[in-house]
Amino acid sequence: MDRQSRKAYLYIFNNKKSLPARISDGVSAAVITYIVISLVLLEIRVPRAANVVCSLLLSAAVVTGYRLLRDLRFERFVKRQREETKKNICKDKLLLCSENDFYKAACDCAGKCGNVYAYQHKMPMDADALLCIYRKATAAGEKSFSLVSLYGFDDEARAQIKKLDAQITLYDGDDMLKAAVIDECTDDDADAAFAAAANEQKKPRLKERFGKGSAKAYLFCGIMLFVMSLFVRFTLYFRLVGTICLWMAVFRKASGNGSLLK
Repeated sequence: MDRQSRKAYLYIFNNKKSLPARISDGVSAAVITYIVISLVLLEIRVPRAANVVCSLLLSAAVVTGYRLLRDLRFERFVKRQREETKKNICKDKLLLCSENDFYKAACDCAGKCGNVYAYQHKMPMDADALLCIYRKATAAGEKSFSLVSLYGFDDEARAQIKKLDAQITLYDGDDMLKAAVIDECTDDDADAAFAAAANEQKKPRLKERFGKGSAKAYLFCGIMLFVMSLFVRFTLYFRLVGTICLWMAVFRKASGNGSLLK
């Protein structure tokens, strides 16, 4: 994977947060972790020097463990996105092929050449398109036929099928890809296509750069610290750190859009 593709995967994986926002979240999380561990150790009367050393070691362990888990999640994310991107590339190839070639691919998918109707559009088949094909099939005296749509069927079309007096077998793009003979798409092709799509989603405005997930994380951390302050001696310190977390949550959401709890 080249550098540009990795940056694109990281951008989407991190809820479209920019690099400065990710660094800010990482530093804030490490500092808050250290403070909370230090306060807990003070609560159980650990000597100051030992407190500092233990807080640093435990904070480093927590951050390292979190990074390892995040790296594993990132690898799984990349694998899923590559597979999805490969499917989309292959669907685009089918979408751009001639009508005759697409119909042949639809017949290969259905496993037969008769009573097969193909829908070659970059959108799910809707109820109107379904009824049009149904009228055409019934006019030809067909009570059982196969319907192949590259991008599947919307909810209205699926609901309409249950009301029609015909036996209709549905096939979507995934079914077509299993049967169609298409040039194999490599990981590099998928990475390049994903990077191009991710770059189109980037927005330079500040309010788009902090993503959606960090506000809820700061909010949850702040509430938990306020709850913990009810059961410890260092109430003031816990509430001070909790207040900082709540302010960070407000700042993050003010830099984005919508309600703080959404």
